[in-house]
Amino acid sequence: KQDRLQYQQNLEHLVQQQQAQQPQEPDWEQLYESDPLEWMKQKENFRSQKEQNLELQQEQFRIRQQQEYEQQEQMKVHLSQQHQTLMDAIPEWQDPKVMQQEKTQIRQYAVDTLGYSAEEISQVYDARAVQALRHGMIASGLKGKGKVKLKPIAPAIRSVTPGSAPEQPR
Repeated sequence: KQDRLQYQQNLEHLVQQQQAQQPQEPDWEQLYESDPLEWMKQKENFRSQKEQNLELQQEQFRIRQQQEYEQQEQMKVHLSQQHQTLMDAIPEWQDPKVMQQEKTQIRQYAVDTLGYSAEEISQVYDARAVQALRHGMIASGLKGKGKVKLKPIAPAIRSVTPGSAPEQPR
């Protein structure tokens, strides 16, 4: 991996050098009129430099595509590991219907209650974050319900100041 990074950096440096050293395209008609042999030499040099630049750019493109492919493969492996971690941590999710229902509830909880955007929630790949959101949802009492309304507290017993109680006979 380190070698590939070094190769990519060297390749970028080469492309920059080639572009900096590439001369301006001469006036081909005037050169042909004045010196047909020189015209042929310069035309061939100019063409070969263009080909080299194109080859270097194609190699850069190939390397970028390879890196993107490898990143996608790493993401697939990571997602698979995180999915398995969730399945181990939340046994109820062995049932796909339960898993889908709770995922929907977690999304709703995160968006409606915590203020996340739908896009932010779609970017959650870490099993720990999903577990934390699920625990928060369950703790707030939102599992399977809408927002929970708190019950009013019954009025407390009114305190009595000393000496204000009616005297009782002895």
